[in-house]
Amino acid sequence: MLRNKSTDDLHKLWYVLLKERNALLTEQAECHTKNMVFPNPFRKSKVRKSMARIKLVLHERSNIYQHNLAASAPPSTEDDEDEVKA
Repeated sequence: MLRNKSTDDLHKLWYVLLKERNALLTEQAECHTKNMVFPNPFRKSKVRKSMARIKLVLHERSNIYQHNLAASAPPSTEDDEDEVKA
């Protein structure tokens, strides 16, 4: 499902998850200082997994882009290098 999202949407979702992760860490720290049990600790792992999945999709896209960029570049020859040096 993430692969169907646009890059802009994935970046927006990444920052929403980042804010959620920071909120959860703040809540966990408050619970720790008040000697309370952190409710639903599995939420942190869900956010972490979601962020990792987004990062994977963006990394795949970057690799494909770099591969296509290299494939579309004209092959360099020794003549081209000599012209640049002159």
